[in-house]
Amino acid sequence: MKDDTVYEERIVAFLDILGFKNIIDKTANSVEESSKVLEILKSFEKIKESNNECEKEFFGREVSFFSDSIVISYPLTTEGGLYHIMMDLIHIQLESFFSNILFRGGIAIGKLYHKGNIVFGPGMIEAYNLECKIAKDPRIVINFDTIETGIVKTCPVGSTIKNETGNIEQLILSDPEVKELYYLDPLSQYAQLDHQLDYENMLAKLKKYITAEEVKQTKRYDNCQNLTEKESINKVISKIKWFKDYFNETISEYDLVDYKV
Repeated sequence: MKDDTVYEERIVAFLDILGFKNIIDKTANSVEESSKVLEILKSFEKIKESNNECEKEFFGREVSFFSDSIVISYPLTTEGGLYHIMMDLIHIQLESFFSNILFRGGIAIGKLYHKGNIVFGPGMIEAYNLECKIAKDPRIVINFDTIETGIVKTCPVGSTIKNETGNIEQLILSDPEVKELYYLDPLSQYAQLDHQLDYENMLAKLKKYITAEEVKQTKRYDNCQNLTEKESINKVISKIKWFKDYFNETISEYDLVDYKV
């Protein structure tokens, strides 16, 4: 069977829950932790359930999740497809922040088969490689070529490339170190929450989480004698530091200095 009878060009996002093993380990002796995991997995299920037949036929969105990963894709022919998948990912992140759950992920365009829980293809591999090799920190990355292609190919009828570019630019930040690499900016999307109080409540939870994790991981590092384990802990500390810097830069921009870590 030829590739073009199996695959179609799709925008695909691959997400991984950071520290999922440690989160699961905590659930063994904590009702609070197990409830937190259950709620976040239920939120994934809601995304999938919202993919009703009418919406699925119109947008062509597919959603799969397994263990600590979630895959979302849209046909490259879907009007506003790039914007829609970015908004899906932003909503997932915002909801997860309330449970102190962080994601790393990648968005790509490529040949993909995605129906129900069956998903495979070069596009999936590219999104996965972005997640595990390029993103590194708690963020969802996308390169310039994917943005450019996605805007051109999915620009809605009645809109313009300029307008669609403006919509996408409000959702992303550029990587200061890697040329033509961008990542989603969920903390700036306060309008996606129902109330300002919800946004401030989320910031308060994240501030507490970042502070506690910094102290916890630093103590682990200082008390560890195994060099391999110290290196692993140091990677965790680096991820926390990145998210802390992103968090502080965002709240400074909106003059919410009371939440600074």
